[in-house]
Amino acid sequence: MNRNKLKHIFLLAACACMALMNNNLFAQHDGDTKNKKSKALFDEGYVQYTRGEFQKTIELCNKAIRGDLYYFDAYELKAAALEELQRNAEAVHTYLDVLKLDSSYRQVYYYLGSLEYRTALYEDAAKHLRKFLWFEGDFRKLRAKAEALLANAEAAATIMKENQITGLQNMGSSVNSSLNEYWPGMTIDGRLFVFTRRVDMQEDFYVAEKSGDTTWKKARPMSGAINTPDNEGTVSIPADGSKVYHTYCGPGTIGSCDLVVSELNGGQWSPRENLGPGINTPFWESGPAISADGRTLVFSSARPGGYGGKDLWMSTWTGTEWTPALNLGSAINTAKDEEAPFLHYDGVTLYFASTGHPGLGNHDLFMSRLDDQGHWGKPVNLGSPVNTQEDEMGLYVDRLGQLGYFASDRPNGFGGLDIYSFQIPGKLKPVKTNYVKGYLVDDANGSKIKGSVEITDVTTSKLVFADQCSDFIIPLKLGGNYAFSVRANGYVYFSQNFMPDSGSIDKPYEITARLKKYKTGEVTVLRNTFFDSDKTALKPESKTELDKVAEMLNEQNTMRIEISGHTDNTGKPDYNLRLSQGRAESVKAYLISKGISAGRIETRGYGDTKPVAGNDTAEGKALNRRTEMKIIGL
Repeated sequence: MNRNKLKHIFLLAACACMALMNNNLFAQHDGDTKNKKSKALFDEGYVQYTRGEFQKTIELCNKAIRGDLYYFDAYELKAAALEELQRNAEAVHTYLDVLKLDSSYRQVYYYLGSLEYRTALYEDAAKHLRKFLWFEGDFRKLRAKAEALLANAEAAATIMKENQITGLQNMGSSVNSSLNEYWPGMTIDGRLFVFTRRVDMQEDFYVAEKSGDTTWKKARPMSGAINTPDNEGTVSIPADGSKVYHTYCGPGTIGSCDLVVSELNGGQWSPRENLGPGINTPFWESGPAISADGRTLVFSSARPGGYGGKDLWMSTWTGTEWTPALNLGSAINTAKDEEAPFLHYDGVTLYFASTGHPGLGNHDLFMSRLDDQGHWGKPVNLGSPVNTQEDEMGLYVDRLGQLGYFASDRPNGFGGLDIYSFQIPGKLKPVKTNYVKGYLVDDANGSKIKGSVEITDVTTSKLVFADQCSDFIIPLKLGGNYAFSVRANGYVYFSQNFMPDSGSIDKPYEITARLKKYKTGEVTVLRNTFFDSDKTALKPESKTELDKVAEMLNEQNTMRIEISGHTDNTGKPDYNLRLSQGRAESVKAYLISKGISAGRIETRGYGDTKPVAGNDTAEGKALNRRTEMKIIGL
């Protein structure tokens, strides 16, 4: 058979994935036949193939092969027709039949291995690809493809053994419908589930509210101006649920698709706002992943300057604008496509889709972790049955790292793409994260107040959260020592301390910061001023809080305060008085070092004479050991 003629067959059939089109196919064989009857049958089979009559093609090829068992062209055409009918197992056997006739037919090992990889027969694929590479000969282009495919096949075989996902479950009719549902997202408290639904060839956002612990209310379109006649997709929500970052492809964009944000105001979502040129370019941007605190954005872009295809990029919020995006680097990005990122609430665990890292098929889902030096770790494939030979994209993982959510068009769903949940295995879990949810109110009348809220990890002096707000939800990693502080115009400084541990993981913190207006006699507890047991020297962790007290005193430059020390009843009364007085003096000395006049600060040690709780429990003793600040003059 003419080799160009065979190539034309596969082009007409849009079977570009078939390596049979390669002009080197018959480098070792003349695949034609001298049997005229078999030749005629094959030619008729070719005609039927071009007409899409694949079953007739197979029948004619079988007759041709019976006339000439070494008619390799007929085997090739039969395998192509079987693949068109998705009878891949029979196509594999057809290639194996060729190898039974001639085990030295080198190229067939490649074609067979390629087909086996596409049909998830990874170990068999690796075996036949190794056999192809074992042969000597000048097949440089095909060899390079075989080497890359072998690496994927070997990785896929390992993935199938190691990363077996469990608990795969359809989210049910409250979320899914006969339409396509995809791009899941959620608020950190797990009460609000947001996703994209395609209705009448157009994408809109829908939201479902939690009903009880395990069920969801019927999903409804998001309220306000967020949904438009254009397409909205790829949702991402910061921890407090106050904004929705998403992709918009329509009029007025900088590129083909841009990243935009909508804000929640009075229960309604605002019209979209473009995130600007620090993030959007004349090229394609999509898949925003906002960090829990709203200050870091990871997204996918096809802009130049990356590693090829679509890469993941990152930008940070300065308080006024987004910085020019930086590429996440070669640990994450490949020469192919990286898309659909999700940055977990822990701030260090990234989930994303890739066609470039070794996997089970097209787009697979992966996880990577950021180390203490700021380097992303080698991506780990999430494994089966989440990843398949098809495309998997758009993953969300809940706060506790227990459940992941993604879209798939698997059998027995409600129709089209449905959203599924699954259990996250141990090594793919994010870092355990708690959160604090709170409000700022006026102590006198309970009305909401907008103030400057900050959370700092006092062990590392790292600012975890900073915003002007009246309510908030802020993630807290387990094991941290967090100073919470509030400053608002006309109100006394307020502080709280959180040290989340594994025992608190299922009990998020809730706080109502009742702020008191400046008034003589008002007292506030300095909850992030620390001393070692039986010591009067300030611990370094106290700097974060006392710097803020100094800032307040500099702003209120006539204010006079009393710093008082208090202990529990563990020691003798005289010892406790001396200890508490020494601690108050240490606070005064620090404030003086920050430029506060000594004449504005009085100190008093009360020992154990003013308990605020019983001394019969460890919790009560901890509350009694405190440092207070009282306004004694304005």
